[in-house]
Amino acid sequence: MSIFKEEYMARKFGVSVISMLPYSLGPNGLGRSVEIAVNAGMDGVQALPLYGWNPKLFPERGVLSIEEAWGQGSNYNQHSVRNYLLFDREYRSFYLYNKLYAKYPYAIRSMHGVYTDPVEIHPELKISEEGYLRAGFPIVFDTHHVRRIGANGEPPVTTDPLRFISLLGKRIQLIHLRLSHEEEKSLLKQEETSEIVKVAKSLNSYTKCNVILELVPKIQSKTQLIKRLRGLYLASNRYLH
Repeated sequence: MSIFKEEYMARKFGVSVISMLPYSLGPNGLGRSVEIAVNAGMDGVQALPLYGWNPKLFPERGVLSIEEAWGQGSNYNQHSVRNYLLFDREYRSFYLYNKLYAKYPYAIRSMHGVYTDPVEIHPELKISEEGYLRAGFPIVFDTHHVRRIGANGEPPVTTDPLRFISLLGKRIQLIHLRLSHEEEKSLLKQEETSEIVKVAKSLNSYTKCNVILELVPKIQSKTQLIKRLRGLYLASNRYLH
């Protein structure tokens, strides 16, 4: 049986709980995040094991994917201040991650290391473009990680994301549409010549998997956040449908 999902009933859109800080924090942070995403017109969220979440308050549905805490199992303590503020101590984040997967076994898992679950492409794995193409594991395609220089000076995974997408094809099991402030503007203005729009259109041609918006958190009211998410969802859906 193939580990790749060849067909999808319909593409679903979600947003990372990180993008909804600070509303995603606290005992009912996950439930509040799902509510915000649904009010913005999306199908749900991507969950990470955030500080203070109470598993007893997890909603019954609305989690499309689950991502590990950043650096889980490898360099967690290298980013101790950031990680403790977002995810608490490593053992606690691992406990919450397992609770999330037990509650939502259908959710796609986004892993930072090489496993049988979809692996999120990033330069710190030190796998070349050719290495990803030779490997057999499914892929989480992050539109930012695939193009950036690594934290320790590692080269970008690819200098030609459109070609890379065409070669990966249906191995892409989840899209992280990670947007800078400038890329948000490009999507909203429908700038067809911008790189992020070209990447989105290429992804649409080769895979119909789910899409997770990853945005830079802003200080804004909940109403403003919902309006922002709705606008970006509708703009993204124009190219990823």
